[in-house]
Amino acid sequence: MTNTKNGLILGFIIIFGVFLGISHSGCNPIDQRYYTHLDTLENKLMETGQFLSIDVSTISIREQVIFDHMRYIDMFYEGDMPKEFGNSLAKYKGIKKAYKHFLSQYASIFNEMKSLEIQVQNLRQSVDNQELTKEEFKKYYTTELADIEANRLAAEQLAHSIHSLEPEYQRISRTMMTTLDRLAESNDRLREILDNYNSEPDTTN
Repeated sequence: MTNTKNGLILGFIIIFGVFLGISHSGCNPIDQRYYTHLDTLENKLMETGQFLSIDVSTISIREQVIFDHMRYIDMFYEGDMPKEFGNSLAKYKGIKKAYKHFLSQYASIFNEMKSLEIQVQNLRQSVDNQELTKEEFKKYYTTELADIEANRLAAEQLAHSIHSLEPEYQRISRTMMTTLDRLAESNDRLREILDNYNSEPDTTN
């Protein structure tokens, strides 16, 4: 009877061991390098977000301010225009063009970044659920990396186009307001316009 009992115990141990072996063979541990790659994608998306952390409403207001300043100069400036002032007007027009370009491109670049964030989240979920083979993960990762890099580069270039213009905008906008204030000293209509003019909020700092 003892031999029979020992045999049953031994059989149970063998069967249980086989069961555990089968279970572990069907559940491969997740390669931690997958998560390192996913972290890389997310870090690059964070960089993109930092590039796009520009107050769009401020740029929109500035574009309108430049338009108004140039219109008032055209309406009320009389006589010969100094060369330096003419050059400032030309640069001012160029800044307005850059702002217009920024406003036309920002939404598409920002929305692309948000879409890529969702795709990376989905890819991470697939890794968590062990739904991908090594080859499939490599394929998806390579595609996401290329798209994220392109999006980041577009955001970086767009941000640079704005930040590089900041000193010139500040200088020229002050020059324009000083000139308009001087013209308004002898023009009641312009004085009324400027008195009712809503100045740009200082939200750049």
